[in-house]
Amino acid sequence: MGSSLSKKCSIAAVSVAVMAGTALLATPANSASTSMVFSCTTPVGPKDFITVADTDVPATMVAGATAPITTTAQVTIPEDLVGLLRDVVGARRVDGSAVTKSTLDGTPLADVTHSIASMPLPASGALTVTAVGTPANYTGTVGTHVIKAASYTAHLVFHKDAGDPFVVDTTCTPQTVDNNGTPDNTADDKPLVQDLTVDTFKVDPAPTVTPVPAKSDTTSKVTTKYSAKSNNAKVKVVVKAASGQATGSVKVTLKRGSKKVKSVSAKLVSGTAKVVFKKISRPGKYKVIAKYPGSSTTNASSGKDTFKVRR
Repeated sequence: MGSSLSKKCSIAAVSVAVMAGTALLATPANSASTSMVFSCTTPVGPKDFITVADTDVPATMVAGATAPITTTAQVTIPEDLVGLLRDVVGARRVDGSAVTKSTLDGTPLADVTHSIASMPLPASGALTVTAVGTPANYTGTVGTHVIKAASYTAHLVFHKDAGDPFVVDTTCTPQTVDNNGTPDNTADDKPLVQDLTVDTFKVDPAPTVTPVPAKSDTTSKVTTKYSAKSNNAKVKVVVKAASGQATGSVKVTLKRGSKKVKSVSAKLVSGTAKVVFKKISRPGKYKVIAKYPGSSTTNASSGKDTFKVRR
């Protein structure tokens, strides 16, 4: 996944935990792991513990995105061991801690320590406990990734109604032999091949974002030539861009005093637009205003000019 140790630690923190002598392992969102069997050392010999684990890691992530991930697991301790701890040792509750080992895409992850929540021992039968891990943030790299269980050690503290607690330090590894429930190494034992995959998730590339180029500033210059002979006002608007060339149209408005006489739109050709206002004979001061609205690559600008018509 990532090359740094800190990233591996982060992945391990959200992918693997241990609960009551068995592994708490992360699995894809909305999908629990298979029942994984671990052989754990105990004061009365090796015992098999079963774990079904789950996590809220997204099935698909985007590279660079960070997701908080929480792990949960249901773990079953076999009935015979629970009975001995309850009836012989006098245990009533269990808690403790564990250190897990796991791999990501075949590469060992850093060991992670987890707490085992306090749970009461049942009056009969096996003990199934549920644990919820501490949320940890994970930032993904592109690809499909697989987290697998490896092994763990657990420090289990069994509390009694009176007296010192009974402590069991156990080492657990994936069970490799189908011993029909009895680790007696007899002829009926068969190889046990387990799928230790506890999480598979995909990290997609981040969407490509095309940067939007900055728009170029523009200036609009208006030049007006009025002919008393023809009563025409010829207007030239030059729009210059700081970079590139202004395109589109300009709106040219003619006013006499504060009253609008006429407005026309003219297309820019090589940055220049030309307009002719005809039959302008009424005496007074006129103003020509040109407004360039801008384009996808240029900013808006405006300019103005004045002229007089005399009696």
